[in-house]
Amino acid sequence: MSVLGIILAIAGGVATGAFAGWFIVKNSQAKRMAILETRLESERAASAEKYTILEKSKAVEAQEFRSKLEAQVRELRELRDKNSDLQSNQSELETRLEEERKASAKNMELLNEVKEKFSDAFKTLSQEALKSSSESFLQLAENKFKTIQTEAKGELEQRKQAIEGLLKPLQDILKIYNEEIQKVRDTGGTLLNQIKDLRGETETLSRALRQPQVRGRWGEYTLKRAAEMSGMSEYCDFWTQETVSADGGRKLRPDMVVRLPGDRIIVVDAKTPLQAYLDAMETNDQVRMNRLLNIHAKNVRQQMRDLSAKQYWDQFDFTPDFVVMFIPGDHFLAGALKEFPELFEEGVQNKVLLSTPVNFIALLKTIALLWRQKTMMESSVLVAKIGGEMYDRLMTLAGHFSKLHTNLDKTVGSFNDAISSLEGRVLVSARKFKELGVTAKEDIPIIEPVERVPRKPRTT
Repeated sequence: MSVLGIILAIAGGVATGAFAGWFIVKNSQAKRMAILETRLESERAASAEKYTILEKSKAVEAQEFRSKLEAQVRELRELRDKNSDLQSNQSELETRLEEERKASAKNMELLNEVKEKFSDAFKTLSQEALKSSSESFLQLAENKFKTIQTEAKGELEQRKQAIEGLLKPLQDILKIYNEEIQKVRDTGGTLLNQIKDLRGETETLSRALRQPQVRGRWGEYTLKRAAEMSGMSEYCDFWTQETVSADGGRKLRPDMVVRLPGDRIIVVDAKTPLQAYLDAMETNDQVRMNRLLNIHAKNVRQQMRDLSAKQYWDQFDFTPDFVVMFIPGDHFLAGALKEFPELFEEGVQNKVLLSTPVNFIALLKTIALLWRQKTMMESSVLVAKIGGEMYDRLMTLAGHFSKLHTNLDKTVGSFNDAISSLEGRVLVSARKFKELGVTAKEDIPIIEPVERVPRKPRTT
């Protein structure tokens, strides 16, 4: 190999190495550029995102600033309006103050003028009085005094009228008050008279009730009134002073026997002793009153035990196992219960029911309701019986109508068959006579069959 070949080979190697180096460097730079571009792109995206966030934040801050600014502007406007109102009020006040100041100055001027005129007049009057004689001075003084007296009288009359105007409503009220007091006095007198009459009637009733016969009749009357008020006179029968015989021939006489539905009865006895209670109501001694009320309670308890011992429920058929001990006044029972609160329980144990007019009327009302229910039950049974008979009769009538329907149907069928035979066999030949010259007043009418079918009655 020649030197030139070697040089060329070296030059080719150098060129190849340079190209390879350049290619490697270029490839490395391209990679670095790609990395740089990637970083730049990511930084650009991050910057864009930050810019977007920053823009949004600025927009929010701008909106908040705008809202605050608008609020401050509105507040400033309100303050300006208030300031304007205050300034106008201040101007008005200053104007009024100036007017008041001017009016005060004017009044002071008028006051000074009046003062000066009054001083001049007084001086003139004094000079005239000094110059005139004593008679003239007295005459002038008298005239002045009369004038002052007249003015004083007028002013006094005005004050009198004003005072009368103030006092007139009070006088009217006092007049009405006096009239009402008089009415109260009159009413009080009438009430006192009524109390006296009532006291007299009470004393008369008290004296009358001390008699056993009167007290018994009063109890019977109270029983009758209770029966009438409860309506038991219409729904049940009752008898007073009915006598029954007990074992050993002893007579038992209840004051009332009330009939109940189902052949049952209630025995009522109204022979409660009331003498001790009446004596207690007439005394003013509290100790004696308490002692008499205790005796009254013991009498009521003893009467209850006596009624239990009589055993009325064994002397009547279908009798409830209790007897009603009728006390003709709630106050009589209240006086006994005050001493012995356990009387009701003891009465139930002894088969004796304590009763006053109030709860006795309630008991009779309940019995009357039982009678009404019994009457309604009897009426419902009668209605059911009559309804059954009516149903049977309607069934019979419906059977007759059913037979009539069958007969009508057969009659209509026979009628239609007869019409069909008449039209098809008889009237056809008869109408030919007119065609043959036979004269007749009218044509033979066409007889139509019956198209309506009688309606069959429903049995269900």
